[in-house]
Amino acid sequence: MEAENCHTDFECWIYLLKHMETLDRMPFEAKKAVFKKLLEVADVENMTPDERECYEESLKAYRDYVNTIATAERISREKGLAEGEAKGEVKGKRQMAAYLKKEGLSTEMIARSSGLSVEEIEKL
Repeated sequence: MEAENCHTDFECWIYLLKHMETLDRMPFEAKKAVFKKLLEVADVENMTPDERECYEESLKAYRDYVNTIATAERISREKGLAEGEAKGEVKGKRQMAAYLKKEGLSTEMIARSSGLSVEEIEKL
């Protein structure tokens, strides 16, 4: 069977498996992702030990980089959420203090209730 005679996925698989050691490019016009992946695996398997070591080191460096970026994004997102919650909490306390001040409660009572300083309450 030749590559140009492969019309079904099954025929393509059989051809690839039969000729895996001698292939250096994708023989099928369809070029489906699954066959590309198979050829990538075959390429890695056909590497010399030195090439394989370089490939593995490069792959490890790439994966470390991707994980570092993902971790930094997660930490940044978590930090942003925590900062947002803290700002929201302070804003809520100020709103409550302003309302209580408007209602005529003493500054000291509002400070004890809200956790804000007397100076902050007087500025409201």
